[in-house]
Amino acid sequence: MIAALEPVFQKYETLAKQIDAVFDNVRQEYSDCVKCKLECADCCHALFDLSLVEALYINRKFISEVLEERKKAILKDANQTDRKIYQLKRKAFKAMESGEKSEE
Repeated sequence: MIAALEPVFQKYETLAKQIDAVFDNVRQEYSDCVKCKLECADCCHALFDLSLVEALYINRKFISEVLEERKKAILKDANQTDRKIYQLKRKAFKAMESGEKSEE
Protein backbone atom coordinates (compact mmCIF):
# COMPACT_ATOMS: atom_id res chain seq x y z
CA MET A 1 0.00 0.00 0.00
CA ILE A 2 1.14 3.54 -0.60
CA ALA A 3 3.11 4.78 2.44
CA ALA A 4 1.84 8.33 1.93
CA LEU A 5 -1.63 7.12 2.92
CA GLU A 6 -0.54 6.18 6.44
CA PRO A 7 -1.23 9.66 7.91
CA VAL A 8 -4.64 9.66 6.19
CA PHE A 9 -5.44 6.26 7.70
CA GLN A 10 -4.38 7.48 11.15
CA LYS A 11 -6.74 10.46 10.83
CA TYR A 12 -9.47 8.12 9.61
CA GLU A 13 -8.98 5.81 12.63
CA THR A 14 -9.16 8.82 14.97
CA LEU A 15 -12.35 10.03 13.29
CA ALA A 16 -13.87 6.54 13.41
CA LYS A 17 -13.17 6.33 17.15
CA GLN A 18 -14.81 9.72 17.69
CA ILE A 19 -17.86 8.63 15.70
CA ASP A 20 -18.08 5.39 17.67
CA ALA A 21 -17.98 7.39 20.92
CA VAL A 22 -20.79 9.69 19.73
CA PHE A 23 -22.84 6.67 18.65
CA ASP A 24 -22.28 5.00 22.04
CA ASN A 25 -23.51 8.17 23.77
CA VAL A 26 -26.62 8.30 21.58
CA ARG A 27 -27.27 4.60 22.16
CA GLN A 28 -27.02 5.07 25.93
CA GLU A 29 -29.16 8.21 26.00
CA TYR A 30 -31.83 6.83 23.66
CA SER A 31 -31.64 3.11 24.39
CA ASP A 32 -35.36 2.71 23.70
CA CYS A 33 -34.81 3.92 20.11
CA VAL A 34 -31.44 2.41 19.23
CA LYS A 35 -31.65 -1.38 19.18
CA CYS A 36 -28.16 -2.09 17.81
CA LYS A 37 -26.05 -4.68 19.54
CA LEU A 38 -22.75 -6.36 18.85
CA GLU A 39 -22.96 -8.61 15.78
CA CYS A 40 -26.62 -7.75 15.19
CA ALA A 41 -25.91 -7.12 11.45
CA ASP A 42 -29.11 -5.16 10.89
CA CYS A 43 -27.15 -2.34 9.24
CA CYS A 44 -25.35 -4.91 7.12
CA HIS A 45 -28.58 -5.60 5.24
CA ALA A 46 -28.66 -2.04 3.92
CA LEU A 47 -26.87 -0.84 0.82
CA PHE A 48 -24.67 2.16 1.35
CA ASP A 49 -21.68 3.81 -0.25
CA LEU A 50 -18.14 3.96 1.04
CA SER A 51 -15.88 6.95 0.79
CA LEU A 52 -12.56 6.51 -0.98
CA VAL A 53 -10.62 6.54 2.29
CA GLU A 54 -12.94 3.86 3.74
CA ALA A 55 -12.50 1.65 0.69
CA LEU A 56 -8.71 2.03 0.74
CA TYR A 57 -8.58 1.39 4.49
CA ILE A 58 -10.71 -1.75 4.23
CA ASN A 59 -8.61 -2.96 1.30
CA ARG A 60 -5.39 -2.45 3.26
CA LYS A 61 -6.74 -4.37 6.26
CA PHE A 62 -8.11 -7.10 4.00
CA ILE A 63 -4.77 -7.57 2.25
CA SER A 64 -2.65 -7.45 5.39
CA GLU A 65 -4.79 -9.22 7.98
CA VAL A 66 -7.04 -11.81 6.32
CA LEU A 67 -5.70 -15.30 5.68
CA GLU A 68 -5.53 -16.39 2.02
CA GLU A 69 -8.18 -19.12 2.26
CA ARG A 70 -10.57 -16.74 4.00
CA LYS A 71 -9.86 -14.05 1.36
CA LYS A 72 -10.89 -16.50 -1.37
CA ALA A 73 -14.15 -17.32 0.42
CA ILE A 74 -14.93 -13.65 1.06
CA LEU A 75 -14.23 -12.69 -2.56
CA LYS A 76 -16.40 -15.56 -3.81
CA ASP A 77 -19.29 -14.48 -1.55
CA ALA A 78 -18.82 -10.83 -2.54
CA ASN A 79 -18.89 -11.71 -6.23
CA GLN A 80 -22.10 -13.72 -5.82
CA THR A 81 -23.70 -10.94 -3.80
CA ASP A 82 -22.67 -8.33 -6.36
CA ARG A 83 -24.32 -10.37 -9.12
CA LYS A 84 -27.51 -10.74 -7.06
CA ILE A 85 -27.63 -6.99 -6.40
CA TYR A 86 -27.14 -6.28 -10.10
CA GLN A 87 -30.00 -8.65 -10.96
CA LEU A 88 -32.28 -7.03 -8.36
CA LYS A 89 -31.51 -3.55 -9.67
CA ARG A 90 -32.13 -4.66 -13.25
CA LYS A 91 -35.43 -6.31 -12.26
CA ALA A 92 -36.52 -3.20 -10.35
CA PHE A 93 -35.60 -0.94 -13.27
CA LYS A 94 -37.58 -3.07 -15.72
CA ALA A 95 -40.55 -3.12 -13.36
CA MET A 96 -40.51 0.67 -13.11
CA GLU A 97 -40.25 0.95 -16.89
CA SER A 98 -43.36 -1.20 -17.22
CA GLY A 99 -45.30 1.13 -14.95
CA GLU A 100 -44.95 -0.40 -11.48
CA LYS A 101 -44.53 2.02 -8.61
CA SER A 102 -40.96 2.37 -7.35
CA GLU A 103 -42.04 1.32 -3.85
CA GLU A 104 -43.18 -2.05 -5.16
